[in-house]
Order: sequence, then structure tokens, then C-alpha cells
Amino acid sequence: MSGIIVLYIPWYYRNIIIKPYHNFPEPVAKKLRRALFYSRGKHLDIREANKHFRQALGLADELGMDPFSDEIMGVKYTIAALFEEAGYYSLAIDVLEIMRADTQKWIDDFSDRHWNNGNRSRVKKNMVQILLKLGQLYDTRYVNEPENGEKRLVEAVESALSEKQRRERDGVKTGEGPWLSDDEMGGLLEGVQSLHHSTHSRHVLT
Repeated sequence: MSGIIVLYIPWYYRNIIIKPYHNFPEPVAKKLRRALFYSRGKHLDIREANKHFRQALGLADELGMDPFSDEIMGVKYTIAALFEEAGYYSLAIDVLEIMRADTQKWIDDFSDRHWNNGNRSRVKKNMVQILLKLGQLYDTRYVNEPENGEKRLVEAVESALSEKQRRERDGVKTGEGPWLSDDEMGGLLEGVQSLHHSTHSRHVLT
């Protein structure tokens, strides 16, 4: 599932970990720096890190930051990654499933208002990435729900292909922004095929 793993480390995830929080208001950035302090090394404390991440999200909401911006989505990805790295796979899945539901609601209710500013494409791409990571997590031996994993991966492929076909049929609108590259589409299909084989093998063994 190497294609899935590569896609799960998007631009905003790398930036949220590596770069300073120059895109956040200082009160939010302060909470995020504190959260990262407790997210690694000898200071690792999952409870404290999660608390400060949640407080940062609360402050961001109060200050009017877009909850579907790359920055805020990056914080949520980081919370999921924190749980995953600590072995709390079900909690990581819970975070991502909430992200999936919230993102789907935005797509259903607001995407048609954002054809020309890039937000529709960006949020729909976020959805594909969320579904990809859920597919991977459900298939881990610690969770062992390959059917749910395959379901999420199929949803990711259907969403990605539908948008690609729409662009090929109707053309790309001014300001829409890019969609998944051919390599990323290949990673999607590879991931679904890999998980399908994994699910089939488990059924044969049982």
C-alpha cells in the first residue's frame, strides 16, 4: 500500500510538522507549539498533546479560521497521526471519520459555491486523502476490518475518478485548480487492489 502512504503525507501535513506556524494567529500557534512539545521524544504525553491540539482548534474557530483550510485540516491530520503512532488506532480512525463526515457535508452543502476559487477542488482532494488513510487504518492487523477498509478505498477511487471524468467531459473551469496526478491516481488503484487481495486472503484462511 505504498501509494496510499505517500498520498497520506500531503503538503499541509509535512508543513504542519516541519515549518513554523506563520499562517496561524499567535494564540493558536502558541497552543500548537505546546502540543508538538508533548508529541515527541522524552516529553511525549499523548493526553497533553491532544489537549493542546484541541485547544488550538477551539481558538482557531473562535478567531474565524476556515475549518477546511489546509492549516486546520493539517492540525486534524496531526492529531490522527499522533494517535496512530501511539498505537491508538481506533482513536485515529474516530478523528478521521469525523473529518470525513464534516468534509462530506461541506461538499454537499457548499462545494457548488466554490468552483472558481480552488476550494472545491482542494476540499474534494482532502476527502480522497481522508478516505485513503481510513482504508489503510481499517486494514491494519490491530484493527482488522478489511471490509471497511475496502469500502473507504472504493469511495476514494469513485470520488477521484468521478472528478477526473467530469473535468475531461466538461473541461476545467477558471480558477478550479489541479486535480490528482496520474501517479496519484495510480496509487489509489494500487491501494484498492492490494487491500482486495488482503481481504480475499483472510477469507480463504478463515
